[in-house]
Amino acid sequence: MNDFWDSRHGLDTPDSYRVNYGPHPLENGMMNSRQLLAGTLVILVIAGAIGAYLTLLGGWFVAALAVLGGAILVLYAGDPFPLKYVGLGELAVVIVWGPMMIGGTYYLLAGDLPGWVLLASLPYALGVTTVLFGKHIDKIDFDSRHRIHTLPIILGERNARAAVVVMMALMYLSTLALVAAGQFSLWLLLVLLALPLAWTTLRVFSAPKPQTPPANYAGWPLWFVGFAFVHNRRFGSLFVLGLLLQVIAKRVLGIG
Repeated sequence: MNDFWDSRHGLDTPDSYRVNYGPHPLENGMMNSRQLLAGTLVILVIAGAIGAYLTLLGGWFVAALAVLGGAILVLYAGDPFPLKYVGLGELAVVIVWGPMMIGGTYYLLAGDLPGWVLLASLPYALGVTTVLFGKHIDKIDFDSRHRIHTLPIILGERNARAAVVVMMALMYLSTLALVAAGQFSLWLLLVLLALPLAWTTLRVFSAPKPQTPPANYAGWPLWFVGFAFVHNRRFGSLFVLGLLLQVIAKRVLGIG
């Protein structure tokens, strides 16, 4: 959907970041708009059927999440109100990847949604958002020329880089708070093994993007997003692993 709308709005052009950092179904001639929409419709029908079944199990709250999620899917880059063009795309990602997906899943399984679950969804959601921030910081010049007002453009590059530093700190602080509050066991502290990568990423975000890529650097002209992605991959994997080991220790081994 993002590729379709950005191409329709004339943003995904041969000189755009999107076309250069990965295959684009429309701009690279893999399919036409009708084929892309047809494939998207098939996926949405499958997702809708799953959503309808889960609604029968979970009730109106699950239905509300499905409707909100569908609206964000369509409106992230789509008419009549593209969220990412007005500085709301980043907020949408925090909401979707945190409270909606994680909180919604918990509600469906447990039948309620305590506040600590919403807090527990934030470390992972913030990690994903740092990656999106990194990409949008990389694209500030391009997006500004095309009148796309992502949140990094609204904040300014320096403040946007500082915001990523804050979000990364909150990823670790909120995890420590969950353990200290007794909601999770010490297994969750496995995320601390990602600190070396966090330090490297923080150093990158503390300075402007270099004018030229370092030797043997892959991914240019993207810069910030790569470091944020690698860190988030490490942190997110360790976060999920910690949760899994906690369940195994408690349910299987009877420890904790």
